Amino acid sequence: MARDKIHVNDRQLACARINSEEGQDYLAGMAAAANYAWVNRQTMTFLVRQAFAKTFNSTPDDLDMHLVYDVSHNIAKIEEHMVDGRPKQLLVHRKGSTRAFPPHHPLIPVDYQFTGMPCLPHLSTTL
Repeated sequence: MARDKIHVNDRQLACARINSEEGQDYLAGMAAAANYAWVNRQTMTFLVRQAFAKTFNSTPDDLDMHLVYDVSHNIAKIEEHMVDGRPKQLLVHRKGSTRAFPPHHPLIPVDYQFTGMPCLPHLSTTL
């Protein structure tokens, strides 16, 4: 049991109230890490496109090398879940994975309504 009386059913689970000092420190650290990861993904994408362009003596645009989908896979998001029979807003951190919705799910972006969200199935979870 934590200082603020949050009970968890597994010793490997951790939680803190978002408005607590620990919760705010966690969110700030996660935001910094997410920004760092985003820059890394953008840099790697640029460098891969440049390598292909050099190898094929062309341009990334002529090679039709466009980013299809970019998602951060280790970040907390506010989600609505049923708790004790009632909808509740929770900050959920899926360590090393992200939500992935099937076609026609109400929370899926318009671009993916007919196909579902692109993902590597073993890295993602579906709620």
